[in-house]
Amino acid sequence: MTCLNHYVYPNQEEQKWVVFIHGAGGSSSTWDRQIGSFKLHYNVLTMDLRDHGGSKNMEPSYPSYNLQIVVDDILHLIDHLKISKASFVTLSMGSFLMQRLAIQKPELIEKCVLAGAVFSGTWQLRWFTRLALVFNSLFTYKQMYTIFSWILMPRKNHQLARRLYKIQAHKLTPQEYLKWVALYDDFFSTLDEFRNWKVGFPTLVLMGEQDYVFMSGAHRFVKRQPNAQLELVSKAGHVCNIDNSMEFNERCIEFL
Repeated sequence: MTCLNHYVYPNQEEQKWVVFIHGAGGSSSTWDRQIGSFKLHYNVLTMDLRDHGGSKNMEPSYPSYNLQIVVDDILHLIDHLKISKASFVTLSMGSFLMQRLAIQKPELIEKCVLAGAVFSGTWQLRWFTRLALVFNSLFTYKQMYTIFSWILMPRKNHQLARRLYKIQAHKLTPQEYLKWVALYDDFFSTLDEFRNWKVGFPTLVLMGEQDYVFMSGAHRFVKRQPNAQLELVSKAGHVCNIDNSMEFNERCIEFL
């Protein structure tokens, strides 16, 4: 089985690990503004999810994807590096993958940061995913990413995040994009299961204060979970680790 393309930043004076998981259409470069700060305190692992960044033509290949395939890729890499316990920092759809990973292997997780997190239970989220399915039949995947980058990141101060995600997302082929769209089948069932699952590890839900699509779901989630807390990154939208990287890094490291 092929390992995901990944980058390790070792800290010789520290045993603890922080693992970063990017969102759909991103890559390990999503975290470029975090590496310098985090590697001073932890061993750091970043990765490219299947089909993203340098993780191309992985074996085994599949005609379509489900959530378990993507999560198994992550676990295979972590096992390969002999990481027995780690804290995780995830972004956007990476939070969705993290939810399945947490239910499947909670003993692996020390603490967790869910940034720009996606949760169920809001009409905005259900409207958003239904609209995505409709648009998928009308536009090419490159047009889709452009449309939804403007929906999720509409403000002037989100311009850098839009540009960086567009560069990475356009590296996906149409066939790879369609395989990731198939994950919709697992989407709401996983979100509902995690919402009703008792989170046993400290969790920080870190949202840009301008992330209007997913904010209400984040508030509902932390109200149900005693081990979860919500903090907002000022002057930031959905991709809050890019919009305001300094504040994002400070809040994450303080929590971890």
